[in-house]
Amino acid sequence: FNNLMFNFKEVQAILADTTDTVVAWFAGHDHDGGYARDRNGIHHCVPCSPLETEPGEVSFGYVDIHEDKLTMHWTGKAPKHGDSDTGHKERWPT
Repeated sequence: FNNLMFNFKEVQAILADTTDTVVAWFAGHDHDGGYARDRNGIHHCVPCSPLETEPGEVSFGYVDIHEDKLTMHWTGKAPKHGDSDTGHKERWPT
């Protein structure tokens, strides 16, 4: 991501201590959006800005939360997949 929080290292450390309860982090928006999974298995998703859609284009996403998984669904512009901490492109969780 090209727009990290000023205290992102502190937040990452907190998240690393909560991997038994935190499975995903959703934050704000970015023009291209972004998705990656960190070395602790936590999914990080930043939705795309609605300002980047074409006039009349519908673009949104939602998450189904299950006891054993998250399923992300996107219509229109979906966040770009970034490199994970493990160095490879991540697929959307299904």
